[in-house]
Amino acid sequence: YYAAVQNVARLSYQAIIAATFVVFPLVSRSTFTDDKETTRGYIRVTSRYSLIFAMAIAVVMAANPAEVLGLVYAADYVALGANALVPLALGTVAFCVLAINGTILNGAGLTRPAIAVAAVTLGIAFIGNWIAIPLAVPHGRTLEVAASVSGGAMLIGAIASGEVLRRRLGAFVPWMSVARVVIATAFALAVGRMLPFTGKLMTLVEAVVVGVTFLIVLVATKELGRRDLDAIRAVRAKRGSAGEP
Repeated sequence: YYAAVQNVARLSYQAIIAATFVVFPLVSRSTFTDDKETTRGYIRVTSRYSLIFAMAIAVVMAANPAEVLGLVYAADYVALGANALVPLALGTVAFCVLAINGTILNGAGLTRPAIAVAAVTLGIAFIGNWIAIPLAVPHGRTLEVAASVSGGAMLIGAIASGEVLRRRLGAFVPWMSVARVVIATAFALAVGRMLPFTGKLMTLVEAVVVGVTFLIVLVATKELGRRDLDAIRAVRAKRGSAGEP
């Protein structure tokens, strides 16, 4: 059952994994030429967009976990796994950030810090689950406790790797961007929980409404705008030049 929840929660990671293949050569080139300002720009843009896109997917699942699981799994999976999907979906967003951060660190030649943060994150998840799961079993909450511990470990890893980026390369996701994403997530979750939709078709409709709400709040808070289109074009242009012989 936990594997089924993981399969759904990982959709956000699968959506942003292509970014790792884009940012690695860009950071490798800019750090090799000691272009610090360009490197910082790559970090801010990649980290910020990865957070936004991953959360846009995760918030849809967190807003309506039982119905989303019910789209692809039987009723017993929904009954046992719905409560675990919320922390695991949101935790996977943190894992996305951690993966992007690790890719940037590796691209900049900072392999040891990347490995160290990943090892600490894994250790926290292992020890946390080793302690928490036996306590949760008698109460029948094993899946949600395991998901919460794992999600918490990934959040710690994302923050730690972000701090390494900030100290070693001078940039990470702007804190105002993080705050706006949190606000947009809260609004989208509230909308999703209030909608009375049932059934598979209406679950898809609700998913669209929740996702659009998330984006509207980001636009309203000026987190998303015309400058983002310009930034995307700039990154694509840099990527093209990086591939030139």
